[in-house]
Amino acid sequence: MPYIPIIAIALVLILDAVPWYTSKKRQRKETSGRMWTRVIIAIALISLAWWGLFTPWVNKDWVSDVAILNPEGDAGTAYIAYYPGRSSFQQDIANAFAEGLVTNGWRVEIGTISSQAPTDLSQYDLVVLGSPTYFVQPAQRVLKYVKTLDLSGINVVVLASGLVTPKQAASELEEAVSTANGNIIKSVAVTTGSGMEGITNPKEIVREAALAIPLP
Repeated sequence: MPYIPIIAIALVLILDAVPWYTSKKRQRKETSGRMWTRVIIAIALISLAWWGLFTPWVNKDWVSDVAILNPEGDAGTAYIAYYPGRSSFQQDIANAFAEGLVTNGWRVEIGTISSQAPTDLSQYDLVVLGSPTYFVQPAQRVLKYVKTLDLSGINVVVLASGLVTPKQAASELEEAVSTANGNIIKSVAVTTGSGMEGITNPKEIVREAALAIPLP
């Protein structure tokens, strides 16, 4: 993990600053300007340590087997590729979308976006790309994956989730799909947690969106 040295240095500096904060005598001698400088430095170091832990986690290579749902369905085959992220939410809505497609008669293959995900998707009638949102963007692994694809002639659904800005992430993912020559037929953005959607349920939103997609 390349961020361990950065985290270690940040923690050492933070621990070194603890005596200063606990020493009343030292605090009395410091001017308010210096105190604020130290506070800002401490916040920056904490942020650096947090970023060092967060970044590797959201870029983890989540390898999984491809599961096949409704294998007897022969009217249309869909491939759902999603990046799990830090929680099970993206996986849950990807599965909900798969349920909607299966209800409509689709044969569905579903798996995570990883270094082992298939890049030749020419055999599919529909491709669904799912991503959580990080810093107003789709997961970087998702964007990198799309760059390896040739989606010419393939219908694509974008499925984005996030706490605040999933629509912006969905728009960026749409641009990446368009660059890969994909034919975007639907873009779905849901916010994390059912409470954020008021009386609606994110799983129901994506399930209904899947049901609206006709067989080829």
